[in-house]
Amino acid sequence: GLAGWIIAILALLLAVCAGALIVYKRNLLKVRRSLENLRRTQSNGRLRLSVPDRDLERLLEEVNALLDERQASDALHRRQERQRRQEIANISHDLRTPLTMIGGYAEMMRDIPGENTPENVQVILDETTRLNRLVNDLLDLSKLQAGVQQLTPSRFSLTQMARDTVSRLGRMTEADGCHITFQGGEDAWVEADEMKISQVLYNLVSNAINYTGDDRSVTLRQTVSDGWVR
Repeated sequence: GLAGWIIAILALLLAVCAGALIVYKRNLLKVRRSLENLRRTQSNGRLRLSVPDRDLERLLEEVNALLDERQASDALHRRQERQRRQEIANISHDLRTPLTMIGGYAEMMRDIPGENTPENVQVILDETTRLNRLVNDLLDLSKLQAGVQQLTPSRFSLTQMARDTVSRLGRMTEADGCHITFQGGEDAWVEADEMKISQVLYNLVSNAINYTGDDRSVTLRQTVSDGWVR
Protein backbone atom coordinates (compact mmCIF):
# COMPACT_ATOMS: atom_id res chain seq x y z
CA GLY A 1 0.00 0.00 0.00
CA LEU A 2 0.94 3.69 0.43
CA ALA A 3 3.05 2.99 3.50
CA GLY A 4 5.06 0.47 1.54
CA TRP A 5 5.72 2.99 -1.24
CA ILE A 6 6.81 5.63 1.28
CA ILE A 7 9.18 3.17 2.95
CA ALA A 8 10.61 2.17 -0.44
CA ILE A 9 11.14 5.81 -1.46
CA LEU A 10 12.80 6.63 1.87
CA ALA A 11 15.01 3.57 1.54
CA LEU A 12 15.99 4.67 -1.97
CA LEU A 13 16.75 8.19 -0.79
CA LEU A 14 18.84 6.82 2.07
CA ALA A 15 20.71 4.58 -0.36
CA VAL A 16 21.38 7.51 -2.71
CA CYS A 17 22.54 9.73 0.17
CA ALA A 18 24.73 6.95 1.55
CA GLY A 19 26.21 6.35 -1.89
CA ALA A 20 26.87 10.08 -2.38
CA LEU A 21 28.44 10.28 1.07
CA ILE A 22 30.67 7.30 0.29
CA VAL A 23 31.76 8.88 -3.02
CA TYR A 24 32.35 12.23 -1.27
CA LYS A 25 34.46 10.63 1.45
CA ARG A 26 36.32 8.57 -1.15
CA ASN A 27 37.15 11.71 -3.16
CA LEU A 28 38.14 13.58 0.00
CA LEU A 29 40.40 10.69 1.02
CA LYS A 30 41.93 10.72 -2.47
CA VAL A 31 42.64 14.44 -2.19
CA ARG A 32 44.22 14.00 1.24
CA ARG A 33 46.40 11.12 0.05
CA SER A 34 47.46 13.04 -3.06
CA LEU A 35 48.36 16.11 -1.01
CA GLU A 36 50.29 13.97 1.46
CA ASN A 37 52.16 12.33 -1.41
CA LEU A 38 52.99 15.70 -2.94
CA ARG A 39 54.18 17.00 0.43
CA ARG A 40 56.29 13.91 1.11
CA THR A 41 57.88 13.49 -2.32
CA GLN A 42 58.06 17.18 -3.30
CA SER A 43 56.93 16.05 -6.74
CA ASN A 44 54.98 18.10 -9.23
CA GLY A 45 51.52 17.20 -10.47
CA ARG A 46 47.85 18.08 -10.52
CA LEU A 47 44.89 16.61 -8.62
CA ARG A 48 41.77 15.32 -10.38
CA LEU A 49 38.50 13.72 -9.26
CA SER A 50 37.16 10.51 -10.76
CA VAL A 51 33.58 11.59 -9.99
CA PRO A 52 32.39 15.23 -10.38
CA ASP A 53 31.89 17.06 -7.08
CA ARG A 54 31.29 20.80 -7.29
CA ASP A 55 32.65 21.70 -3.84
CA LEU A 56 35.73 19.50 -4.13
CA GLU A 57 36.33 20.69 -7.69
CA ARG A 58 36.53 24.30 -6.47
CA LEU A 59 38.90 23.20 -3.72
CA LEU A 60 41.06 21.33 -6.24
CA GLU A 61 41.17 24.38 -8.52
CA GLU A 62 42.75 26.36 -5.68
CA VAL A 63 45.12 23.52 -4.79
CA ASN A 64 46.17 23.06 -8.42
CA ALA A 65 46.77 26.81 -8.73
CA LEU A 66 49.15 26.56 -5.76
CA LEU A 67 50.85 23.54 -7.35
CA ASP A 68 51.31 25.48 -10.60
CA GLU A 69 52.91 28.34 -8.68
CA ARG A 70 55.25 25.89 -6.95
CA GLN A 71 56.21 24.31 -10.27
CA ALA A 72 57.03 27.74 -11.70
CA SER A 73 59.01 28.63 -8.59
CA ASP A 74 60.94 25.34 -8.69
CA ALA A 75 61.72 25.80 -12.39
CA LEU A 76 63.02 29.32 -11.71
CA HIS A 77 65.15 28.04 -8.83
CA ARG A 78 66.64 25.27 -10.99
CA ARG A 79 67.42 27.75 -13.76
CA GLN A 80 69.11 30.13 -11.33
CA GLU A 81 71.08 27.25 -9.83
CA ARG A 82 72.31 26.23 -13.30
CA GLN A 83 73.29 29.84 -13.98
CA ARG A 84 75.21 30.04 -10.70
CA ARG A 85 77.07 26.81 -11.42
CA GLN A 86 77.90 27.96 -14.94
CA GLU A 87 79.08 31.34 -13.67
CA ILE A 88 81.35 29.72 -11.08
CA ALA A 89 82.71 27.37 -13.74
CA ASN A 90 83.36 30.30 -16.10
CA ILE A 91 85.16 32.38 -13.48
CA SER A 92 87.18 29.38 -12.29
CA HIS A 93 88.27 28.83 -15.88
CA ASP A 94 89.14 32.50 -16.30
CA LEU A 95 91.27 32.46 -13.13
CA ARG A 96 93.73 30.07 -14.78
CA THR A 97 94.88 32.55 -17.45
CA PRO A 98 96.21 35.35 -15.21
CA LEU A 99 97.70 32.77 -12.84
CA THR A 100 99.51 31.16 -15.77
CA MET A 101 100.67 34.55 -17.04
CA ILE A 102 101.98 35.65 -13.64
CA GLY A 103 103.79 32.35 -13.10
CA GLY A 104 105.15 32.24 -16.65
CA TYR A 105 106.54 35.76 -16.66
CA ALA A 106 107.99 35.34 -13.16
CA GLU A 107 109.81 32.17 -14.28
CA MET A 108 111.00 33.88 -17.46
CA MET A 109 112.42 36.81 -15.47
CA ARG A 110 114.11 34.39 -13.09
CA ASP A 111 115.60 32.01 -15.65
CA ILE A 112 116.39 34.13 -18.73
CA PRO A 113 119.09 36.82 -18.51
CA GLY A 114 117.90 40.28 -19.44
CA GLU A 115 114.20 39.52 -19.01
CA ASN A 116 113.91 41.33 -15.69
CA THR A 117 112.55 44.42 -17.46
CA PRO A 118 109.98 47.06 -16.45
CA GLU A 119 107.73 45.80 -19.29
CA ASN A 120 107.66 42.28 -17.89
CA VAL A 121 107.06 43.57 -14.38
CA GLN A 122 104.15 45.61 -15.74
CA VAL A 123 102.65 42.46 -17.30
CA ILE A 124 102.74 40.76 -13.91
CA LEU A 125 101.14 43.80 -12.28
CA ASP A 126 98.43 43.96 -14.96
CA GLU A 127 97.66 40.27 -14.61
CA THR A 128 97.54 40.63 -10.82
CA THR A 129 94.93 43.37 -11.27
CA ARG A 130 92.97 41.14 -13.65
CA LEU A 131 93.15 38.26 -11.17
CA ASN A 132 91.94 40.52 -8.36
CA ARG A 133 88.91 41.57 -10.42
CA LEU A 134 88.05 37.98 -11.22
CA VAL A 135 88.30 37.01 -7.56
CA ASN A 136 86.02 39.92 -6.64
CA ASP A 137 83.50 38.69 -9.20
CA LEU A 138 83.67 35.21 -7.71
CA LEU A 139 83.18 36.52 -4.18
CA ASP A 140 80.26 38.77 -5.13
CA LEU A 141 77.57 36.31 -4.09
CA SER A 142 74.77 38.70 -4.93
CA LYS A 143 75.67 38.47 -8.63
CA LEU A 144 75.83 34.70 -8.49
CA GLN A 145 72.52 34.45 -6.65
CA ALA A 146 70.85 36.72 -9.19
CA GLY A 147 72.41 34.77 -12.04
CA VAL A 148 73.57 37.98 -13.70
CA GLN A 149 76.67 40.09 -13.89
CA GLN A 150 76.88 43.85 -14.03
CA LEU A 151 78.44 45.04 -17.29
CA THR A 152 80.55 48.19 -17.41
CA PRO A 153 80.70 49.36 -21.04
CA SER A 154 83.41 51.71 -22.27
CA ARG A 155 85.01 52.64 -25.58
CA PHE A 156 88.34 50.98 -26.32
CA SER A 157 90.44 49.63 -29.16
CA LEU A 158 89.71 45.96 -29.65
CA THR A 159 92.59 45.82 -32.12
CA GLN A 160 95.10 47.04 -29.54
CA MET A 161 93.70 44.62 -26.97
CA ALA A 162 94.17 41.76 -29.44
CA ARG A 163 97.75 42.87 -30.16
CA ASP A 164 98.56 43.01 -26.45
CA THR A 165 96.97 39.61 -25.83
CA VAL A 166 98.92 37.97 -28.65
CA SER A 167 102.13 39.68 -27.58
CA ARG A 168 101.88 38.64 -23.93
CA LEU A 169 100.84 35.07 -24.58
CA GLY A 170 103.28 34.79 -27.47
CA ARG A 171 106.31 35.79 -25.42
CA MET A 172 105.42 33.32 -22.72
CA THR A 173 104.93 30.39 -25.12
CA GLU A 174 107.96 30.99 -27.34
CA ALA A 175 110.03 28.62 -25.22
CA ASP A 176 107.52 25.86 -26.03
CA GLY A 177 107.98 26.45 -29.75
CA CYS A 178 104.57 28.05 -30.25
CA HIS A 179 104.41 30.92 -32.76
CA ILE A 180 101.46 33.36 -32.50
CA THR A 181 100.71 36.07 -35.05
CA PHE A 182 98.03 38.75 -35.31
CA GLN A 183 96.57 40.07 -38.55
CA GLY A 184 94.62 43.19 -37.70
CA GLY A 185 94.18 45.66 -40.50
CA GLU A 186 92.39 48.85 -39.48
CA ASP A 187 91.97 49.88 -35.86
CA ALA A 188 88.58 48.74 -34.52
CA TRP A 189 87.06 50.71 -31.64
CA VAL A 190 84.14 49.12 -29.80
CA GLU A 191 81.71 49.94 -26.99
CA ALA A 192 81.70 47.00 -24.57
CA ASP A 193 82.79 45.73 -21.16
CA GLU A 194 86.58 45.84 -21.55
CA MET A 195 87.24 43.34 -18.76
CA LYS A 196 84.79 40.77 -20.14
CA ILE A 197 86.02 41.11 -23.73
CA SER A 198 89.59 40.76 -22.49
CA GLN A 199 88.61 37.47 -20.83
CA VAL A 200 87.06 36.30 -24.09
CA LEU A 201 90.22 37.12 -26.06
CA TYR A 202 92.52 35.46 -23.53
CA ASN A 203 90.38 32.32 -23.52
CA LEU A 204 90.20 32.29 -27.33
CA VAL A 205 93.96 32.53 -27.82
CA SER A 206 94.78 30.25 -24.86
CA ASN A 207 92.50 27.53 -26.24
CA ALA A 208 94.07 27.94 -29.67
CA ILE A 209 97.52 27.45 -28.11
CA ASN A 210 96.40 24.39 -26.16
CA TYR A 211 94.78 22.71 -29.17
CA THR A 212 97.03 23.82 -32.02
CA GLY A 213 98.48 21.24 -34.42
CA ASP A 214 101.99 19.90 -34.82
CA ASP A 215 103.19 23.12 -36.49
CA ARG A 216 102.57 24.96 -33.17
CA SER A 217 101.31 27.96 -35.13
CA VAL A 218 98.38 30.18 -34.12
CA THR A 219 97.00 33.10 -36.13
CA LEU A 220 94.44 35.57 -34.80
CA ARG A 221 92.74 37.50 -37.61
CA GLN A 222 90.57 40.59 -37.29
CA THR A 223 88.12 41.64 -39.98
CA VAL A 224 85.93 44.76 -40.03
CA SER A 225 82.82 44.94 -42.26
CA ASP A 226 79.64 47.07 -42.18
CA GLY A 227 80.30 48.32 -38.66
CA TRP A 228 81.00 44.84 -37.25
CA VAL A 229 84.34 43.47 -36.10
CA ARG A 230 85.11 39.76 -36.10
